[in-house]
Order: sequence, then C-alpha cells, then structure tokens
Amino acid sequence: MNVCWNKLARRTWHLADAKDQVVGRLAGQLVPILTGKYKPTYAPHVDSGDFVVVVNCSKLFFSGKKEKDKKYYWHTGYPGGLKERSPRDFREREQSTDLLRRAVWGMLPRNKLRRPRISRLLLYPGPNHPYETRLGDKVPVNQLDEDVLEAFPLEHLEKDTMLPKSLRLFDDLKDVVAEIDVPPEVEKKK
Repeated sequence: MNVCWNKLARRTWHLADAKDQVVGRLAGQLVPILTGKYKPTYAPHVDSGDFVVVVNCSKLFFSGKKEKDKKYYWHTGYPGGLKERSPRDFREREQSTDLLRRAVWGMLPRNKLRRPRISRLLLYPGPNHPYETRLGDKVPVNQLDEDVLEAFPLEHLEKDTMLPKSLRLFDDLKDVVAEIDVPPEVEKKK
C-alpha cells in the first residue's frame, strides 16, 4: 500500500520571540521543531515538522566579535563573482531575517526535505505577523487523524498479531500458570 506520509503529518504552529537572543542558540532550538524530532512519530524520511513564526528578528545578536568579523560568502556563478557580506551589512539593508534563516539552513539535514522544512520557518523583523489566528489553533500531537485510520485499517489484523511478541509469550504462560496447583497456605495469604 502506497501512503503519502507527509499528508498524514499533524502540523502545529509555534511562536518564538527572537528579542535579545543569540542567533546560533535560537537556530538550534528551532531546528528540532521544524524537523519534528520532538514528536513520538518522528521518522527521518517523513517531513513531520511544524510551522514556526519568529518575531523581532531585527533584535537578534551575535556573541563575541562576530557582529563585525563574521562574513557570509556566496558566488554569483560568473568569473570573479565571489560576494561577501557581514551581519552588520545585512542589518543596514534591513535583511536581518536572513541571518537567522541562514543559521537554521546550515543546521538542517542536507537532504530533499531541507527546502520544505525551511519554508515553514516564517520570519518577521518586528513584533507583528499575520498568523495570529493560526497560533491559537494548536492540535494535540497524539490525536489520530481520520486519514491515518483510513490508511491503516486494523480490522484485518488478528488480535494476536497486534500484540508484541513478548506479550504473546506471556499469554501462553498465563495458561500454563493457571494449571499449576497452588498450595492452600499461599492462597490464604492473598
């Protein structure tokens, strides 16, 4: 049976305030939410992460001298097209959200799920964002969806096959223990 696992994911919305936060530490907290690693249903090949709205990205800071010494490099593809920019330059161009996006991008696993995960990271330089209604609409993670029950019908399974092997062995032993004669003194102590 072919199942589209990404459609079965329950996505919740999270709000993070970046005011007076260190860029790398905040990015390290956002990555497990975007990948869904905190969920009990996590699997590396399934994109089960949640949406994250980050406000006040313009008030992030770097520790140490990274604000002026750190450089971001990229290449345009043309000869001599190596470009560089410091975090201070990003702030002057009012692109402070790109600092956190690049930090999270570098921490995400390098596979085909990287782009869909980073697209669920919504960054805003100020305290305002258009997702107020979605943030109040959180759904419990452990609640089964109707799609999951349709994809995995349980009627065709027998009762014994649903149990783990260790419990099936215990059921066999329970019948054997019932046949053993118990001395009368033990029965009275109970």
